[in-house]
Amino acid sequence: MSTFRERRGRVNDKPPLTWHRAIVAAVVPYVACSTPIFLVGTLALRLREDLGIDEARLGGLIATFAVGGAITAPTLGRVAERLGPGLSLRLASFSSGIAMLTISVVAKSWLTLALLTAAAGASASFMQASSNLWLARTMRGHRLGLAFGLKQSGGPAAALLAGLAVPTLGIAIGWRWTFAGFGMFALLATLSVPRVSLPLVEVRRARPTGDVSLRPLVVITMGVAISTAVSTSFTGFAVTAAVQQGGIGESMAGFLFAAGALTGIGTRIALGHWVDHNTRRHFELPAMLVAAGAIGFLVLSTGAAPAFVFGVPFSFATAWGWVGVFHHALTRANNTSPAAATGITLVGSNIGVIAGPAAFGLIFGRSFAAAWIVAAVGSVLGATVLAVGGRMIEKDKRPSGQLARNDSLGHSGTLKPK
Repeated sequence: MSTFRERRGRVNDKPPLTWHRAIVAAVVPYVACSTPIFLVGTLALRLREDLGIDEARLGGLIATFAVGGAITAPTLGRVAERLGPGLSLRLASFSSGIAMLTISVVAKSWLTLALLTAAAGASASFMQASSNLWLARTMRGHRLGLAFGLKQSGGPAAALLAGLAVPTLGIAIGWRWTFAGFGMFALLATLSVPRVSLPLVEVRRARPTGDVSLRPLVVITMGVAISTAVSTSFTGFAVTAAVQQGGIGESMAGFLFAAGALTGIGTRIALGHWVDHNTRRHFELPAMLVAAGAIGFLVLSTGAAPAFVFGVPFSFATAWGWVGVFHHALTRANNTSPAAATGITLVGSNIGVIAGPAAFGLIFGRSFAAAWIVAAVGSVLGATVLAVGGRMIEKDKRPSGQLARNDSLGHSGTLKPK
């Protein structure tokens, strides 16, 4: 049974969105809600001095970010469907900002920092589901691949800002003021989401998982978990490894991390534009990128400084470059309930964040090279499961949930032509 529901007010009682304004509303909260986990990684050396956090505890700290996200993701995905994407994005940014401001003031021990990081992780999951819903409702097929590429570039953008924070804010004014500054940015990010009316949307009272049945979604979620475990371990330990394994200075390692993040941004945007013109087998591309990430990790396992100059940007482009095209494919396969389906797969991504850095940190404390080799093996395994899950989803999609062509969505939507 289908019903029609209005999203936040009467249709056309406010000016329509431009394409660029809709993109800004998706990207800025994404950046704001993603920064806490990257700040923990890039400021790890400062946190160690102040709070006595070693490699294993750093891995556990990064994992707590995902604990909050994994526990709350399915529920928050349905909450986003209920509240609408605009309000949900504002709430996600606001809560992330409060979490970072609180960290800057009250985090006096590892346990306190871990609890507050978990709260920030819940905000990040809420943001991810809400932003996918926002693009599905506002883009309506209008350059949807490019839109997701730009939106998912918010992750590398957050990594870029966190990397730049090391030689600037982190060293100059300390990690607490750095968290406070990013917390204020997250609060201000709520203003980037316009209060506009979205059109009447057909809402199908379907499965909590969206348009795809649970079995293939569980398989793809397993692939997401493994792939995310690898990519999060990489971003969490790249700066520390560059300093301790590669012999690179702390400031230079931060700049190298930022350069890698820029590479990741460019990759996600380029791939998003590409999938708009190549509509077949969307889930194969993220699997191929994850598999290619193994090359970068094997290079990093050598431990040479030039290996980090090549391996860090390459790993950002591959082991991190797959996320945008994956969420694009997932939304196209679940167009009536994208936030609900996103909430399910976010369980996998958060499990990956929980398990990956914790395991990587334990191995990392014993052998740099062994940790990178394990990451390479994980990349191959994650890519295989993603490919299998993607094929299952392509076969399972209901006719009403298929988005075989961009014109099946229509280009009228809420966007005002430029």
